[in-house]
This record gives sequence, C-alpha cells and structure tokens, in this order.
Amino acid sequence: ALKIRESCNCPSLSGPDPRLIFRLNMQRLLESYKGREAPNSTKQDPSKPKLDFPHTQKVEDMPVTFAVKPTN
Repeated sequence: ALKIRESCNCPSLSGPDPRLIFRLNMQRLLESYKGREAPNSTKQDPSKPKLDFPHTQKVEDMPVTFAVKPTN
C-alpha cells in the first residue's frame, strides 16, 4: 500500500511510520525487561508465569459515580 501511495501523487503521510515507532518501542520494552529479569532469573520457577502488578490500584480507592434518573 505504501509503494502504491508513493506513485499515486497522494498527499504524504503525516509523521513517522507507526510500524517503526511500534518496533522501536517493543525493542526498548524488551531490553528493559531483560535488564530487570536477569538478576532474578534463577529464583523463579520457569514453568510458573510471573504475576507482578506493581501499578494496580485498589478498588476501594477508586471514585465511583452513579447516574440517577429523576422521578417526577
């Protein structure tokens, strides 16, 4: 599709290729994960998945809003 777009005199796409951005972000994510995982790699059983959710928020801390229909 990109090759056809180059020859059709269509306006250029804005910004960088999203596939490139995704690939670079994935590489950074994997590198940071490998760097974090290396010291603890011998401590964890490889057959069990690592369940680590440090940024989760408790349900009771989240504000709740209810929509009320007026009765007239």
